[in-house]
Amino acid sequence: MPKKILLFCLLFPFLLHAQQDTTAARTFKIGLQTMTFVVHTFKTGNPQRYDLRLDPGGFVVFIPGPVVNGDWYFWRKKPKMHLRFSAGWYKDSGFNNAGFVHAALRRDFWKKQGKKFYVTAGLGPAFFVRENWNRIYPGRVLDPFYGDRTTKNEKYQYRFFPLGGEVDFIWQLKNDWEIDVSVIPGAPAAVIFKAGVRRGF
Repeated sequence: MPKKILLFCLLFPFLLHAQQDTTAARTFKIGLQTMTFVVHTFKTGNPQRYDLRLDPGGFVVFIPGPVVNGDWYFWRKKPKMHLRFSAGWYKDSGFNNAGFVHAALRRDFWKKQGKKFYVTAGLGPAFFVRENWNRIYPGRVLDPFYGDRTTKNEKYQYRFFPLGGEVDFIWQLKNDWEIDVSVIPGAPAAVIFKAGVRRGF
């Protein structure tokens, strides 16, 4: 027993140092955003279905809903690199339930000491799902985003992107708070915008 205590006393400073190093190397930022609007890059045949459209043709539609982001700055040697895990639920263009999950390897750009603005961007898998418009609106023309991808019970439509991209425009505030405006370039079908805040821990 005394040998184990002695060994622990000898190793404890090294264990503590390792733990401090690990903690220092990990920085987390938690973000809360809202979906704002989607810009369709194709002409829809029935824009009247878009109750929250901002133009007669339904090219720009308000799509409200919360989004939660978790950013992990995991690499001390490359402190601008981080992983993002993101999930959201929102009302789509037809005010039906929709959602997504996304994970990405990202990097900060033009982030310098004393500068309030910088950009962060990355790529990673993204999965989108929504209530099946083919059941809600019988006889509609398939759109290029979801196409004919449906679950077995045909209740939902889905789309998986092995490499989905996202670009964030960041404005740094005080006390580790930031304003975060995101763009999801889902062209050629749609471009989605989000806005909110995030904070470092």
